[in-house]
Amino acid sequence: KTNNTQKITVVYTSKNYKQLDTHKTFKIQSINTTIQLKDQKIQTLEYFTKTEIYTDIIKGFTKAGIKLCGFCNAGKIFTAMHIILSKTKPDRNIIEEEVKHLSLCCTDTNTLIDGIIYACDIHSKR
Repeated sequence: KTNNTQKITVVYTSKNYKQLDTHKTFKIQSINTTIQLKDQKIQTLEYFTKTEIYTDIIKGFTKAGIKLCGFCNAGKIFTAMHIILSKTKPDRNIIEEEVKHLSLCCTDTNTLIDGIIYACDIHSKR
């Protein structure tokens, strides 16, 4: 949140919900702003925790020593999901570009990058 403008991240998926189409960050001016996503699937973190990708992310985060605080979990987890679904073998520079918008309160950026790299490796072995 900067200058009374909040940023939210919306992850769109294709109709079959298996491939990530786009990952966009929008600026909203107030909490009264409504975003309409017709014919789109909205995936909550609670639902996502039941997927294999989530398991891979948590294993990668654990290997890196990331402890989830509860405040910034969704941003870290959904950014990792986006990277896993959109890149076959992302390098540190690509991941750093993707995570720079996050407001991390319990993890430093390098540790998060390590966790995402581990998660990508784990996921690629499925």
